[in-house]
Amino acid sequence: MLDKRAIGIRNLTWHCVMIMETYTCIWTGRPFGIHDNDWDAEYPDVTSPELATLKYHIDLAQIIAAILRFGNRARQVNVESTVSEIACRLDSWWRQLDPDWKTFQFQERWNSKALMALMYHGAIILFHRMAYGRLDHPTCVTAAAAITTLIMRLEKAPTENECLALFPTVTYCAMMSCTVHLSQLLLKNNNNSGNATSVAGNEESSPTSADTIINAVKNLEKCLRVFDSLRGVFVDAETCSKTVLDFLTVKGIRLEDLAEAAQKSGISATKSDKLPILEMGSSV
Repeated sequence: MLDKRAIGIRNLTWHCVMIMETYTCIWTGRPFGIHDNDWDAEYPDVTSPELATLKYHIDLAQIIAAILRFGNRARQVNVESTVSEIACRLDSWWRQLDPDWKTFQFQERWNSKALMALMYHGAIILFHRMAYGRLDHPTCVTAAAAITTLIMRLEKAPTENECLALFPTVTYCAMMSCTVHLSQLLLKNNNNSGNATSVAGNEESSPTSADTIINAVKNLEKCLRVFDSLRGVFVDAETCSKTVLDFLTVKGIRLEDLAEAAQKSGISATKSDKLPILEMGSSV
């Protein structure tokens, strides 16, 4: 028989395993190796601030697991009900956070709260992609901007006495934010060509204005700088950077010219003028 202390350690260990399992699956794209009915570990007792934070981590990992299982489902489910439930769980998790957490006011440059904020905003993008098949919703744009703000904390190399514990999910979420930023650059051209993505449910597209283009360019540049800084830590950081740059090259986009042209055009969300710099497939 295990005593209370041993049971507590077992529960903590199991929840940590499940968090790592979830993060590994979201990063690699593989199915879960552990199913919900394989375990029944209880929530750890909150006896310290660290354990209180861990409970948030457990809840978030379970929500992300639900998103992944929904996206990789092998049997029919009530899509509307499942999507609504996951959306409510995401919203409820975020609402419980204190204001400093929501605004990224952390004592350290990077800690478990920063990681959870990163994963939450990554989950928002992943959820919209799987539930609605699109990335142009304002919620996704906001989440991508939040991810960019978070990873900018990693642009500078660690100091001599600083140790940063980073997971591959950092570059995964950063790449998701790049995908949204790139979609904003392409959205104006697609809308004006009559090939806009169809609206799913009550989803609304984020308006593509000059400010939208400029913000997307700035955020992409920030992400590329972080990828460059992380090359010595993550093998895939260089791959991420090359993927973004190759995509821009194929589409004929030069970031340094794109923001300048958007500023000069002065277009608003109510105008339908096509940006000459978004003539994809030609030189910019």
